[in-house]
Amino acid sequence: MEFLYPEAQRFQGWGHARYDPKHARTADRAVAARAMSGNWPKVAPGVGSLLYARMVQAIAMITANVLSDPSGGTTMPAGLPDDRLAGACIAFWIYEMDLPLPEKPRFQHGTA
Repeated sequence: MEFLYPEAQRFQGWGHARYDPKHARTADRAVAARAMSGNWPKVAPGVGSLLYARMVQAIAMITANVLSDPSGGTTMPAGLPDDRLAGACIAFWIYEMDLPLPEKPRFQHGTA
């Protein structure tokens, strides 16, 4: 969770954008780019919204897992350099992620 939370903050501003699973392949390419290069590519708001939803739900799943088994955690490959841990964790949790909870449509600004 310590790696996902700061990454989720990057996309929080796009939490208002319409969630649409049609952006999944583009989001997965962005995750792969982040894991390989250490940097996020520029993404459209719809992709950012999808990435944000995945990260929020991954954080919720990780929290639930830790609460049910405090000794558990995400296992990373031995010898992985520290500067690659965040990318590996992101790839592990959100690459090709199917949301465990349904994502409800969000209201656009000025609507209720």
